[in-house]
Amino acid sequence: MLNALTRHDIQVLRRAEVPQEKAALLTGASVRSVRRIDSSNGYEAADYRFETCLGGMEDDRPFQRGKM
Repeated sequence: MLNALTRHDIQVLRRAEVPQEKAALLTGASVRSVRRIDSSNGYEAADYRFETCLGGMEDDRPFQRGKM
């Protein structure tokens, strides 16, 4: 199973019109995995995981430097 960063790398490479075989070689994934990621709607899944990891960070205040 590929991690989220590898999936993202593949998506970026494919959006830049890098061939599937070259994207697989650069990321260490199989060509089959690259094709699967191409055919899926991976951006929604990645966004969902990101929001889930944040777990309800609703506070939009800017970070305060130097105060702990």
